[in-house]
Amino acid sequence: MKANLPFDDIRNPRFSPDGKQIVFDIANASFYERIRIYLYNLETKELSTYKAPDGQSFEMASFSDDGKKLVFITSPIGDRNSSVYKQRNEILLDYQIATMNVDGTDMQVLTSDKHLKIFPAFSHKGDKVIFAMAEKIRDKGATPASFYNLWELDLKKGKGTMFMGKRFSFYQMGYSTYFNDDETVLMAGDGPMDNLPNGVNFRSFSDETNNSNVYQIKRAQAELNMPILMKFLSSNNATMDKNENIYFYADEKKEGLKLRKLGTNGQFSKWDFPIKQGGTPMGMSVSKDGKYVTYCFTSSISQLMLLDTNTGVWSEIVLPKTAKEIQVKSNNGIR
Repeated sequence: MKANLPFDDIRNPRFSPDGKQIVFDIANASFYERIRIYLYNLETKELSTYKAPDGQSFEMASFSDDGKKLVFITSPIGDRNSSVYKQRNEILLDYQIATMNVDGTDMQVLTSDKHLKIFPAFSHKGDKVIFAMAEKIRDKGATPASFYNLWELDLKKGKGTMFMGKRFSFYQMGYSTYFNDDETVLMAGDGPMDNLPNGVNFRSFSDETNNSNVYQIKRAQAELNMPILMKFLSSNNATMDKNENIYFYADEKKEGLKLRKLGTNGQFSKWDFPIKQGGTPMGMSVSKDGKYVTYCFTSSISQLMLLDTNTGVWSEIVLPKTAKEIQVKSNNGIR
């Protein structure tokens, strides 16, 4: 079966471990599910989409290190005649973590608690999943949830625990990535609001740290260390290659937003983005070997771009107009 694709809003791209495929979301109000996970093969140019079980919507997928599984978020669609925002207390509180094989078989829903969970990612050993979880659904404002903390799901024990030793309650959070030791995480967090030093509040902390949102966090640490990359303005959306080189975007002085790399040798590199102004970043990922960065943004249209880090040349990934549907088969049922 083919699925028609009005490419309205591309989000959250993530490379496969071999760098040959990219998984990402497309959100469109005309979709029955509102948002879908897509899989694009960079070699064959084939595009696929995962057909969720009835009543469910999939998003925010990441690969396991062996390339065999995806971890993602499944949520109820709710009333299609009403917006997600109006149903946020019903829909957002039922965002659950699930896994499946890349071919869509053996889907398993791993959580059931009533909290908003976002941006899951496997550990390198594949036995744990790191994710952000919100403690508060907001009654008003453009941001539907806040008070996020970093959590970890132990897949062998079937138990989730807070990754850090205290709640720091970030206003917003993004994807986190395990360092190679699986004990430390590169975390994106905006505006900690709890357990800050005396006399420090949300705004003064942001000012002091140059609004850097990138942290290096060790499991069970009880104090919030200062964010890394504070020499730049608004460092964000950090990710790593297999050698633990850190890729992120940030401003510096008045040169504008650029893609940057902090090498393990302490040296910085930078690349211009494919659009100078007017684009809203919607996600970024680096291949394991560090050869490519994929980045999506929305301006007048939504585009998925690919950077060759050796040549510094960006190219647009032109997606096919149709996609092969992969029927997802649930192993433990949908609540």
